[in-house]
Amino acid sequence: PAASILATKMSFHFRPRYLAMVGIAAGIRGQCELGDIIAVDPGWDWGSGKQQTEAEASVFAAAPHQIGLNSFMRGKLSAMARNSDIFASIRTKWPGPKPNTILQMHIGPMASGAAVLADQSVISMIKQQHRKIIGVDMESYGVLAAADEAPLPQPKAFILKSVCDFADEMKSNDFQTYAAYTSGSSLQVFVEQFL
Repeated sequence: PAASILATKMSFHFRPRYLAMVGIAAGIRGQCELGDIIAVDPGWDWGSGKQQTEAEASVFAAAPHQIGLNSFMRGKLSAMARNSDIFASIRTKWPGPKPNTILQMHIGPMASGAAVLADQSVISMIKQQHRKIIGVDMESYGVLAAADEAPLPQPKAFILKSVCDFADEMKSNDFQTYAAYTSGSSLQVFVEQFL
């Protein structure tokens, strides 16, 4: 909610052409690696739906409203994602500890919710909402929704979040700083070279 409010205020006050958000997120294990950048497409609130009782069991019936990337932004981000030299350079410039993986950008689905997750059972439930989901965070949907509801001229919104953990029992803070760096660096390159 706080990200939605701030994005709405920024849209009204500055009337930006673009609205970007960077930061950290949880990745879906097997779909991305620590530090990888996720360009969100689409984003939704994984808690949107109805909690009900069926056969004396509590059941959640999801009803997500998904917001996708503008086609112009998707094309630009796709061009960047194909350039492995960009991500090799970002990774090389990091002076601290980093995962022993190749840094990449993925364009794909990310669900947002109000809680920090460290529970695979919740992740399994969220994965049922989109079979290609690659990440989970707390703010992306709110920023996308704020841009989607902004008055004309609406900003083109995009989210670049980097994976700092996998929202499971092995969750740690070891790569939060590295993920924040890869996210911010990818935005800088994107703005300077692709917009």
